[in-house]
Amino acid sequence: MNGTSAASPTVAGVAALMLGANPQLTLHDVKYILATTATQVDPAQPKAVYNGTVIDPGWATSAAGHRFSNWYGFGLVDAAAAVERAMHFTSLPAQRDTSWKVYEGNSSTIGGVAAPARLSLNITQSFKVEGVQLYFSATHKDPSHLRVVLVSPSGTRSTVMTPFSTLDQAPDGTVVWLTSSNAFLDEPSAGRWTLEVDDMLADKGKEQLEEFEMRVVGH
Repeated sequence: MNGTSAASPTVAGVAALMLGANPQLTLHDVKYILATTATQVDPAQPKAVYNGTVIDPGWATSAAGHRFSNWYGFGLVDAAAAVERAMHFTSLPAQRDTSWKVYEGNSSTIGGVAAPARLSLNITQSFKVEGVQLYFSATHKDPSHLRVVLVSPSGTRSTVMTPFSTLDQAPDGTVVWLTSSNAFLDEPSAGRWTLEVDDMLADKGKEQLEEFEMRVVGH
C-alpha cells in the first residue's frame, strides 16, 4: 500500500494522537501543527528548468521562513513532534476569511517568460495566511503551455500551475475554477497579490488573461 491510500490513514492516525494529547485543538490547529513540525524530505530535490527558466522551484523558503515544495508540501509528517507540540499548543485565533475578491480591470496579454500577463488584487484585511484559493480564466486554448504563478505582498512566488502538463486543449479558453496554494503560511494577508501567466512556447502573444478571483483564509 502506498500513495494516498497509505498517507490518508497515517495522517488521520497522527491527528487522533494529537487530539488525544489536547482535545481542545481545532481543525486548523491540527493542520497548522502538522505543517510547522513536518520534516523536510528529499532536500536536494532539483528545480525543473526549461530553456533556462524555472518552471517548478523544488523546495523554496517563503517570506515567513517556511520551506514548501509542490511535490512534498511542508514535508513528512513527524508524529512525535506533532504530538509534543499539540500538548502545549495554544489554539490559533478564530479563523478569518477575506471572502472572494474579484479583479475588475482590463485583461492582460499573455506573452513569453519575459512578458507575462499580470492581474493584481489588493487585500485590505490584515491577518496571518493559512491558505489561498483562486480562480482565473484566459482565452488561451492550450493550458499545457502556461506557467501560472501567484505572488504574495511579501514577494513569495507560488507556482500554482506548471507547464507541459497533460491538461487537455480548451477550445473555449482556459478556465481554472478552483485551485489553491499553501505556500504562504504565516505571511501577512494585506497588500497586493499578483497573478502571473506566461506562455512557455511563445515570445509574444495575443491571448488574454481575463479573470482573476482569490480568497485568503487565515487567522
